[in-house]
Amino acid sequence: MSVYEEVKQALQDIVAPELKALQVEIKRLDEKIDSLDERLNARIDSLDKSLNARMDSLDYKIVSLDEKVNGRIDSMDKNINGRIDSMDKSLNGRIDSLKAEITTEIKRLDEKIDIAIQIRERLAAIEGRFEERERRRTPAKTKK
Repeated sequence: MSVYEEVKQALQDIVAPELKALQVEIKRLDEKIDSLDERLNARIDSLDKSLNARMDSLDYKIVSLDEKVNGRIDSMDKNINGRIDSMDKSLNGRIDSLKAEITTEIKRLDEKIDIAIQIRERLAAIEGRFEERERRRTPAKTKK
């Protein structure tokens, strides 16, 4: 047997079984990693489903709360609009009433002013006639 043959045989006797053992160990570790990977994926899927379920629940609660809030806001809006409309009608009624009262008072004052002007004109006419009489009498007295 040559040296090459002896080294080759020694390597096959020593290294080949070790390589075979390492291949078996690598295969076992690959299987273990695959098993852990499957378990980890299963846990992740489970957590993902749980998280999605919770998020769906929160979405439902948010939508429900949004609907409640919108309902309350709409109700308050209608209530406030009703109150504003009522106050508007009431104020318009009061304004119309005051306008009518003021118009009536202005007409009454206009009539009094007209009467006062007529009285003043009559008084001026009477004063004019009185002065005319006085003038007529006064020259007659001075002639005497």
